[in-house]
Amino acid sequence: MRAIKSRAWKIDWHCKLPSKIKVYTGRGKCFAPYKLALSVQQEDSLTVFWKFYSGAESIETARKDLTLLKKRNELLDKDSDGAIEAVWVDNCCAVRPKIHSITGPDTLVLLDTFHWQQRWDDILFDKNSEKTVTFRKLMRRAAFITEDSEYARAKAFLIRRNKKQPSPSEIYKEAKSTIPPADILEKRVMAVIHALMQKDLQADQNRIISSLTHEVPTRFFKRGAQTLNLIMNQLEHVKKGCLSDPPDYKLKIFMTNPKTGKTFAARSTGHNENDNRHLNRLLDTPSVGLTRLID
Repeated sequence: MRAIKSRAWKIDWHCKLPSKIKVYTGRGKCFAPYKLALSVQQEDSLTVFWKFYSGAESIETARKDLTLLKKRNELLDKDSDGAIEAVWVDNCCAVRPKIHSITGPDTLVLLDTFHWQQRWDDILFDKNSEKTVTFRKLMRRAAFITEDSEYARAKAFLIRRNKKQPSPSEIYKEAKSTIPPADILEKRVMAVIHALMQKDLQADQNRIISSLTHEVPTRFFKRGAQTLNLIMNQLEHVKKGCLSDPPDYKLKIFMTNPKTGKTFAARSTGHNENDNRHLNRLLDTPSVGLTRLID
């Protein structure tokens, strides 16, 4: 792990596993000293750093370790002076100045799309309804596009692997999507919001008629100022380019395995989340003995 170079950091905090780490102080006595854990992966989803912390979830808590991690990268990658081109976090605008103080002002501090999509849940009228499923599909289609070059690459890869002409659905499933620049992304996201708000207006107009038959139509969004405020906050990240993929001269967003031909995206903390979930399931009890630890 200490020999892996990085051009990007994907930073993710988690709190379920640290509470399971117990310190033995005597027969029948122990305590849990840690509250949080931090994992940092690079663009190929290889872990370059992890640690348990007893403090709060903050860049300041991990500042010393991240500074040393940056110095390690400078020693490993002398050709580019160990520059960190992009950092993905879940609170980009809040921590951007602190990240820049560690990595330098040229680093792009971006928002992880998983957390951006997840924050829409607070204003959805019914999270278990079909309309919520529709909303999530439409918002994913707004956030991700498949470029012509990637479509051609996926098509050629499927032809080589299957020796037959693939269908368009198979090609789109194999192809990796790109998050467009801020101006294009804003138009696509706003188109979805406007269309669904129009549907909510129609549902409200039908509510009076439907109330007589006790068939009250559901909405996409909740009513009230909270909905408008959250939409504005979500759109601010879009306008600032927090979600958009970095340009090619900064970081190559797609990585292709030369042996398997499979292509993976360099963005997102999704692999951090998967690793944390699997590790949390592996250590499913509050205590771990020496035998389990050695395994």
